[in-house]
Amino acid sequence: STALSTKDQNNSAVTNKKVLAAADTQVDSWEIGDASRPRVDAVDVSSYQDGMTQANFNELKAKGVKTVIVKVTEGNNYTNPYASQEINYAQNAGLNIMVYHYATFNSTDSAKQEANYLLQELNTLSLAKTTRIFADMEDVGTSSDDVKDNLLNFFNVLNAAGYTDHAAYAYLNYQYLAQVIAAVGKQNIWLAQYPYTPSASNLKNTDYGAWQDSSQTELSGYDGYLDSSIDYNGLVVYQTANNGFIHQDANVYYYENNTKVTGQKKINNYWYYFDDATGAMVTGFKTIINQNKTVYYNSNGQMQYGKQQINGHWYLFDSILGSMKTGFQYIANQNKTVYYNNNGQMQYGQQQVNGHWYLFDNTSGAMKTGFQYIANQNKTVYYNNSGQMQYGQQQINGHWYLFDNTTGAMKTGFQY
Repeated sequence: STALSTKDQNNSAVTNKKVLAAADTQVDSWEIGDASRPRVDAVDVSSYQDGMTQANFNELKAKGVKTVIVKVTEGNNYTNPYASQEINYAQNAGLNIMVYHYATFNSTDSAKQEANYLLQELNTLSLAKTTRIFADMEDVGTSSDDVKDNLLNFFNVLNAAGYTDHAAYAYLNYQYLAQVIAAVGKQNIWLAQYPYTPSASNLKNTDYGAWQDSSQTELSGYDGYLDSSIDYNGLVVYQTANNGFIHQDANVYYYENNTKVTGQKKINNYWYYFDDATGAMVTGFKTIINQNKTVYYNSNGQMQYGKQQINGHWYLFDSILGSMKTGFQYIANQNKTVYYNNNGQMQYGQQQVNGHWYLFDNTSGAMKTGFQYIANQNKTVYYNNSGQMQYGQQQINGHWYLFDNTTGAMKTGFQY
């Protein structure tokens, strides 16, 4: 069954939130401060809470709530008329401010339009560029196979205006939740799921950034309901300073005293690379021009060394510098010589290198020497100690042999 919570009573176009509940018919009500329920780190408000007073916000602070997340806009034509009042009350109470935009976009153009509409109101409210902004991805109108791209286009407009701290809100059964995860990462998703009786001893969705567990939370002194959320990793509770690895949008950044690190950085004995322009952590192959080397960073962003199998190919990276090896390389612990092409990939079978033919084992890649039978060409050839196929007359182990001058095939019988 589903539990319904209207985000904004003054806008008839608002779609009721649909979130997964237990098999019961309704969600129970409980009061902020009840130790048997999940800790309330944040509440979100819209014009549905227009009756809240300064005293109510002060009570939220007294009850241990840290953040108020205020609805600012919806689509490209609705602004919460109480946003300024709610922000002022929250600030006066010493609460953190975050905001959300109720998304209806389902294309690149509409995503950009809604982002620009939101920016107008952010400027009107004089909100700091460091304010965290959530894209509320619950409306049926957002349904599209391009949810991920649309969401990133929405954020890109905000980025260009200097609002770079953003995340997403979604409910557990949102059709395109996987695409939202792909866009921002689980750690940046504020996830709604309303069990009938949320319990402090049975926290759910702990692999997400925060869990909105109820739409019917009560506050002493206020006669309406609030949505309540528990924070898991600093998503709905600001950290005092950004330090260390921070997940934002679909990227990972590394901060030192609130400043993004760029370029190479050694962290806990691992080398990482953060984009020179954006600071986003780099994964995969990266050419470091000023060191004239290509290196590889795994999915955790850590530089790799030695033999590595990547996308079905074997590569070799210097054990000290991490630089990708090419050409012939001797693998001491396997007592074999192998060959890596210009892309760094180990080669197998017959290969022509610098005008010479070589043969590499089809399984291990080990370079072959001596007499070898090439089955698919029905010929026996000879590779010298350097692995190069030989031609013409050759003295081998005290015997003279003759190999075809073109194919290298060993000759038998009478030869002129």
